[in-house]
Amino acid sequence: GDGGRVGGLVMDANQPRAGAVVVLVPAEDSGTLGPSTRFTMTNLQGEFEIRGVAPGQYVAVAFDDPKWERLRDAAFLKSLTADGAELTVSSGSRQDIRLNRSPKQEAGK
Repeated sequence: GDGGRVGGLVMDANQPRAGAVVVLVPAEDSGTLGPSTRFTMTNLQGEFEIRGVAPGQYVAVAFDDPKWERLRDAAFLKSLTADGAELTVSSGSRQDIRLNRSPKQEAGK
């Protein structure tokens, strides 16, 4: 498709973080997992890329070993995205971002 691409690196304590989950959430919709929400995982070098992202405003956040069902909890998702990186995706663009692993999910495991 002619969406944009979002790629980058996830860091944790100045080290690339392999196997982190990166979530791209539409900004106006940050408390729900909508059809535009995208997920990926980082590779061994802490890198990720999400292709075919519909144009719009997004918040990107990275975290480890998620309890996937918690992502359906609007309050949890909102708390995660509060720390996220805001970005605008346009058609055919490529965004490069650097994320730090969110410590949010450590509470209330």
